[in-house]
Amino acid sequence: LYAFLINWIIGDLTNLLGAVIIGALPTQIFSALYYCLADVLLFVQFRLYSPKDKQGTVLEGTNLLADTTQDTSLAIHPLAMLLTLALALGTRASSVPSVTLSDDETPLTWQFWVGWMLGWVSGVNYVASRINQILKNVREKSPETLSISMFIIAICGNTTYALSIALTATTWDLIWPQIPWIVGSAGVLGLDVAIGYQYFHYSKINRELKAELRE
Repeated sequence: LYAFLINWIIGDLTNLLGAVIIGALPTQIFSALYYCLADVLLFVQFRLYSPKDKQGTVLEGTNLLADTTQDTSLAIHPLAMLLTLALALGTRASSVPSVTLSDDETPLTWQFWVGWMLGWVSGVNYVASRINQILKNVREKSPETLSISMFIIAICGNTTYALSIALTATTWDLIWPQIPWIVGSAGVLGLDVAIGYQYFHYSKINRELKAELRE
């Protein structure tokens, strides 16, 4: 659980910093800022609600992603998506990242490369967080510690996020600076689908086992 949360926080922070440095789309910057604020709330919830020992240390195996927060998640995320859409409608085409290989007026500076590498750190951490969750599900063979609603929303969000980049960056000079963010969104879609499959697969197995025990 800690690994998932830490991967997510590092991914969101580097996502925000990298997007700001390279001058990414306003929707990317707004989304990254929202993710960081959500991380703060998640971490506070984790510290407040996780079972602790007498010394105040969080016990292993505690659950941060349980579906008890499903209603709240479904209420907050659409609001953020509407705000993002409103910001996107007010964005001009000139907001597309201007740093390109062929533009002599905007040379590739060291600041750009720092932002680009931060984008890669973000993408790798997003992928790592999913891999950690998949391995955890395999070990426990139980979906009880998984919020399926969160991953369904993540699939929708990452799909539209990747499409927004693809529709605005139409040439290679505009695409390659965005590759780390494409990896961080489109790259985790398959992993999120795998997590969704695990949820329904292990839920079915657990229901069948419970039915057998009752008999």
